[in-house]
Amino acid sequence: WRINQLSVVDSYSNARISYRQADIDRSFLFSGTLHHQTLAGIFVDPLEGQGEVVGDFAVTTPATGWGVLKTHGNLLGKNLVLPLGDGKQLAVDRLDLTGENQLVLAAASKVTWDDTTWQTLQAAIDVREDRVEVMLSEARLCGINTPGRVTLAGPEFDLDLALEGKDLEVASSYSCLTRGRIKMTGLLDLGGQVSARGEPDELLGVIEGPLQMTFRKGVIKQDKTLARLLEVLNITEIVKGRLPNLGSEGFAYTTITIKGEFRQGRLMLEELAMDGETLDIIGRGQIDLVRQTIDVELLAAPFKTADSIIRNLPGINYLLAGTL
Repeated sequence: WRINQLSVVDSYSNARISYRQADIDRSFLFSGTLHHQTLAGIFVDPLEGQGEVVGDFAVTTPATGWGVLKTHGNLLGKNLVLPLGDGKQLAVDRLDLTGENQLVLAAASKVTWDDTTWQTLQAAIDVREDRVEVMLSEARLCGINTPGRVTLAGPEFDLDLALEGKDLEVASSYSCLTRGRIKMTGLLDLGGQVSARGEPDELLGVIEGPLQMTFRKGVIKQDKTLARLLEVLNITEIVKGRLPNLGSEGFAYTTITIKGEFRQGRLMLEELAMDGETLDIIGRGQIDLVRQTIDVELLAAPFKTADSIIRNLPGINYLLAGTL
């Protein structure tokens, strides 16, 4: 059966749609402008979703199964809100699609899923007989570029992404990554690689890959773990009353270095080193991403005045490697 032409015209939309289904394949053609308000006025049961689509786009697929997708044309979506099967929504400010046979080139800005927002996305989507492969040339999450590959085969995702960031503003990027739980200033360099395979709800528990982060010249204003450490140190006789309070003045640092590796849903911290203005900290341990727990051993050295003296005494400086 086929629809030679279905025209939809009102104060919001002016669109033409055709559809053909044969034994071998089926094809769909859209041309014009279609707004969600038009669809809401047509159907008895209100449809979920928002936004509008504009353009000329044709899609041909096999009559059964996935097969090889064939596309042609351009389609622009604006202010799209698409319902997902798990009750969540996918929101897209702007989406540009260009069909080139079995490839669909996609460019999007501000894509939000759950509590995660990508500022920009550039991707090539390849639909094969048994899978959909997305090659990301640019995918900026909290200012961090995450290029790589995402493959959907049945219910499983297979992803392999790089993590790239240089001279990022910590106040925006890192606060975004931690969803506001940590607030600090400074600059951030970040590099790494993450890979995982499984169903969407399982991915965080099987993530693998190296990670390195370097923070430079800033102030930590909110961090529950550091605040508890300072509370413990502030009641000892060695540094009683000398360390800053995060809530009022913040904790100034020169550098913070984190080197680790994702293993089965945990971030294994091989090296954690902080050069603070009033306190040096080194440590190692692990962060459980699924349970959202931290288990680390820290060595705190609140001897900044002594260190400054040591660095200016040539012989002592050499013997103690610049620090007490």
